[in-house]
Amino acid sequence: TINLPGTVEKIGNYAFKGTSLSGSLYLPNSLKSIGVGAFDSLKLTGTLTIPDSVTTISSEAFYNNKFTKLVISQNSSLTTIGNNVFRNNQISNAIALPKSVTTVGNNAFRDNSISKLALNYGLKSIGSEAFESNKITGTINIPVTVEKIDAQAFRSNQIEAVIFNKNSALTTLGSYAFANNKISNAIMMPKGLTKISSYVFSNNTISSLSFEEGSVATVIERNAFSDQAKSIKGTLEIPASVTSINFWAFTGALNVESLTFGKNSKLITLGEAVFTNNIIKKVVIPSSLVTVGSGGQGGAFTNAGIEELIFEENSHLETIATRAFQINKISSVVIPKSVKTISFNAFGNNTIKNLSFEAGSVLTTIGEQAFSLNELTTEGLGKLPSTLTSLGTNAFSVNVGLTQITLTSPTDIEGWPDGGTVVYYGKLAKIVYER
Repeated sequence: TINLPGTVEKIGNYAFKGTSLSGSLYLPNSLKSIGVGAFDSLKLTGTLTIPDSVTTISSEAFYNNKFTKLVISQNSSLTTIGNNVFRNNQISNAIALPKSVTTVGNNAFRDNSISKLALNYGLKSIGSEAFESNKITGTINIPVTVEKIDAQAFRSNQIEAVIFNKNSALTTLGSYAFANNKISNAIMMPKGLTKISSYVFSNNTISSLSFEEGSVATVIERNAFSDQAKSIKGTLEIPASVTSINFWAFTGALNVESLTFGKNSKLITLGEAVFTNNIIKKVVIPSSLVTVGSGGQGGAFTNAGIEELIFEENSHLETIATRAFQINKISSVVIPKSVKTISFNAFGNNTIKNLSFEAGSVLTTIGEQAFSLNELTTEGLGKLPSTLTSLGTNAFSVNVGLTQITLTSPTDIEGWPDGGTVVYYGKLAKIVYER
């Protein structure tokens, strides 16, 4: 047992490191600071009580011991908990940070068995992996004073709810911050976040998602809300400030009535598989969007359960990429006049009965199987734009009611001779040019 005398005010850096101490530790009420690695990698056990007089605990001070309980009084003077301070112990009790604490360092409480956690008003910074890999349950209420939560801060616990309050000072929420928990409440993302980091809430079961009015977020990074077992319900509106949503951001997360984007949205790009494997009954594509993306894992809206697809007026959309809207339940589409390219299988395997193109269309390319496996008829397929120069030979395959395809290009498109036919799985469709 280590029982330090009541005159000690400071324990210096690495004071006891390298010894074989394995009993209990009693710190005196005279103590003010504990240096770097002071009790690093010993075998100290039992309860560790931090005296109220201590203001600073430096990095690695109690790293890699066997403490089972940590006591910090609400009357504590402690302001800073350094990096790795309590990491890799066996602390299993509930922790309530005292009101004096402003900073919790990187890995400060990582790899313990903390059962519950209360954060204090006045806290400003939570370091990366600060509480990762514990057994924290219940609700984490983020005080409005917190400005920064770094990567993986609460990853891999059993947290059931996270609350961000209005007018929060939070500007940084790092990647994986709350990943791999059991969070099931409604989440409101604070307006001061400039980005929504990758995997920040992945692998939870959030019930609904919203963004505080006045959000300044410009990007939603990869997998930010992925793998929610389609638990996010209601409606989802992406803030107008967002310019890009990166791949897999909402994969397997949504079961919503509608997906919309804020008024005067600045969205330019939707990445690969952003909204795949969801249920989104209605989607309104903002006029600012230039590209609906795709990639090896699928298009932006592949298998998204879409029934109604609307493009805002005055659309700037130029490219509908490979598999962008493949495998949905879309029954009617009006292609904006700004679209230049509709790529391979972009609308394949839907229930499209009516397809038309806005007047003044500049469309040049429709790729292979772009509208295959739909329910188009001759009456339901509008005249293809005169600007079209490339048309995949299977672009309209397996639309059993389609017996005539009308083109308006000034010269015959390769593979589409005037008066000829195309064969779709034994079905013939006549090619007609109206010039």
